[in-house]
Amino acid sequence: MADSVLSFLLENLTQLFIQESKLLGGVEDQVRILKNELSLINLFLLNSEGKRHDKLVKEVVSQIRDVAYDAEDVIDTYVMTETKRRKRSKMKKAIHYFDRASALHEVAKEIERIKNVIKEIYENKNKYGIEIAESSGGDAEAEEILHRRRRDVEEDHVVGFDHDAQELVNQLIEGSSQLNVVSIIGMGGLGKTTLARKIYNNNDVKNYFDFRAWVYVSEEYKIRELLLEMLKGLTPPPKNGVKLKDMTEDELKSELFEVLKEKRYILVMDDIWNTEVWNEVSSSFPNNSNGCRILTTSRIKEVAVHLSSLNSSNPIPPYELPFLNEDKSWELFSKKVFRVAICPPELDTLGRKIVKSCHGLPLAIVVLGGLLANKEKTHRTWSKYIGHVNSYLTEDRTSCIDILALSYNHLPRRLKPCFLYFGIYPEDFEIPVRQLIRLWIAEGFIRQIGNRNIKDVAEDYLEELIDRSLIQVAKRRLDGGFKTCRIHDLLRDLCISESAEEKFLEVRSDVNLSPMSKRRRISIHFANHPYVSSNPCEPSNNRSVIGFGGVVGVESPLDKGYDLKWLCENNKLVRVVELSNMDICCLIPKEIENLDLLRYLSISSGARHVIPADSICNLWNLETLDMRNSKIECLPKGIWKLQKLRHFYLDGPTSLPITDNEAALPNLQVLTGIALNHNTESLLAKARFPNLRKLGLYSSREVKSGLLSSIHPLRHLQTLKICKYLNLSNPSSLQLILTKITLLDVLVVSVSIWTVLGSLTNLRILKVVGCANFYLDCNESSFCQLEVFKMVKVTDMIWNMKKGAMPRLQRLVIERCNFFVIPLDEPRCSSALRDVEVLHPDPKLADMLQQLQMRDGCKLQVYPPLESGPIPNN
Repeated sequence: MADSVLSFLLENLTQLFIQESKLLGGVEDQVRILKNELSLINLFLLNSEGKRHDKLVKEVVSQIRDVAYDAEDVIDTYVMTETKRRKRSKMKKAIHYFDRASALHEVAKEIERIKNVIKEIYENKNKYGIEIAESSGGDAEAEEILHRRRRDVEEDHVVGFDHDAQELVNQLIEGSSQLNVVSIIGMGGLGKTTLARKIYNNNDVKNYFDFRAWVYVSEEYKIRELLLEMLKGLTPPPKNGVKLKDMTEDELKSELFEVLKEKRYILVMDDIWNTEVWNEVSSSFPNNSNGCRILTTSRIKEVAVHLSSLNSSNPIPPYELPFLNEDKSWELFSKKVFRVAICPPELDTLGRKIVKSCHGLPLAIVVLGGLLANKEKTHRTWSKYIGHVNSYLTEDRTSCIDILALSYNHLPRRLKPCFLYFGIYPEDFEIPVRQLIRLWIAEGFIRQIGNRNIKDVAEDYLEELIDRSLIQVAKRRLDGGFKTCRIHDLLRDLCISESAEEKFLEVRSDVNLSPMSKRRRISIHFANHPYVSSNPCEPSNNRSVIGFGGVVGVESPLDKGYDLKWLCENNKLVRVVELSNMDICCLIPKEIENLDLLRYLSISSGARHVIPADSICNLWNLETLDMRNSKIECLPKGIWKLQKLRHFYLDGPTSLPITDNEAALPNLQVLTGIALNHNTESLLAKARFPNLRKLGLYSSREVKSGLLSSIHPLRHLQTLKICKYLNLSNPSSLQLILTKITLLDVLVVSVSIWTVLGSLTNLRILKVVGCANFYLDCNESSFCQLEVFKMVKVTDMIWNMKKGAMPRLQRLVIERCNFFVIPLDEPRCSSALRDVEVLHPDPKLADMLQQLQMRDGCKLQVYPPLESGPIPNN
């Protein structure tokens, strides 16, 4: 595992050489030689896979990592120095001429030192006989031991699977007569094997199928062994007299096919990691048209979907095994700790609190129960576990963490840094997906693929981690995308422990930041900022500084502010600064302009503190600038210098600077909080932001707007958000690709506005929040492509809807709204409508909902649930 971050680092260095080639003048040859040396080192990493449990190999990988970090520091330091030199005037360049010569000499000297270290590593590798060509199989043996231990743990004390088991049994013995695949998926330690074993031993299953066989697959499978295991106990002696062990693979496949032919069979393939194994053995499974079934378990959704899609009739979607609820978790824990006895009443409340820390993961509950089963069952002993359950569970890696780590070990290299990065977040933190993706991009984890938008590539990475049961979806956006996600506490601990070993990141809590180690990222939880700022840190090579939580024991932190001078002075190579999740305001010093490598800056400065906007505009590498919760009336003209800027978030209203030249931000994709005025419309119409995808506008007064005409040149604009006043004119023959519009706290909404919005032929999502006193009139051709309509805190609204309006509406969400007129009859009759969600309805609306009969295929969800009788008006 120790090479995952290192491989990413070496790839990143290659990109750095390419991107900053113009700034490496004078040291090109040395840098090229260093790049070649590191490329050869990368070959060693590739060829040494399979021997990572070899201590010598592990030590060599560790040394290579430190050398690569040194190389990155040398290059970044020189790029930063050269950037400063180029900013100087001709006179200052002449004055500092010898400074550059000294910098060149220092770089050449450092590169020579690194080359000598690399040479020494190679000599030691040869000296101690560390072979790279052949794998000893050490990792495979170690993983096989872990797999056996996993099965022992998962099959202990079957609890909470009755409903799941019955549903899956029904899928196995009912339905199509054709051969079908039924798959169980879920996170490691969730009990997939336990559930499959329960189903396998079910009496109805035993009676229904003529033949049953169970094989354990794993990633290190061997086809021959799998075939022999399937044939074991299922076959009479081969007719030709040849023993099974003497047969070739092809002969074994033919033999299995003959044995299963005309029989109703069930085969369980436990713990499948890829689709190749199925492709190799599936030809041995005859379709006897009599209800034969294959039951599989996997941690990877993509594998299960592939297998299920091969069903000849209607594909059966994979069965996603849920976490145990609190009652089932307590039942499993009690069985493990007390066996046949009952928990003493005085330990019940305390015990349930301890078990809750496992978040419904059976593996964690069984391991925890095993620990406490051998301890004194007293309040004093159990109290020690409160708040420290994860520490006890991870003390012995082999009992829990190493089993979960199997999923990490099998990740593709490109996903490993992305997964480890989840360690920056606090326990039980609901992670905003858009923020996470922006951070991944700024860190350099996401590689551009052809002409694809890099954000879309990052979303694919996240989806793959979710499909591999490592990350859980917490909330979804209106369009079905991921809004927030979570990571189980034990997997988070795995991220932190692996990251510490690889010096990838470090989590600190209420401690001073010095002394600094070689680790690249620091995540500060509940940071005690006065203590940090009053104790200057030693110079650090941190690339990321990320903060979470509030400030304990500090009076009026929002008034005092949090001085970032320490950050600017001691973290000059930093690329990512994310402090928006801390409940403090940041005092941004002018020295922030010295952070030449900064790509991502997200902070809150409040309304009282002056922002050195000109200094921020000198951050030429900046890609994301998030200044929400900061008061900025007008942006400085220097903002046009940020040519790499992709995401710019403001609360607004903030005015754009007036400019007479052709200044533009060609890479900007997201811009929010911008004051809607004539200058803004002019800049938009002149395509100063040609690649804008998301735009947020704030209109502080009622003016007639030609907004839709002005955004016509924005050919990539998909999302538009408008706050406060809105008065749109209807341009002729307008073709926009807008797919989502949000109206927030809009004070004036005329009928003509709905006519304009309803004519947008690509609009798929409409969200109205905090609006009052408006009339929504939908004619027969209005909103022809609209799929989702959400209204939140909309009051005194009249909604008229002609037949044929919103013909593609699939989801309607009404939250804390009241209406004079609402046409529920019309949308509910639409054949496209699938989901009506009503949250906290007013009494009048609730009474209407009770009388409503939904057609088949359309689901009505009301929260809180309606009473059975009429709802009285309050």
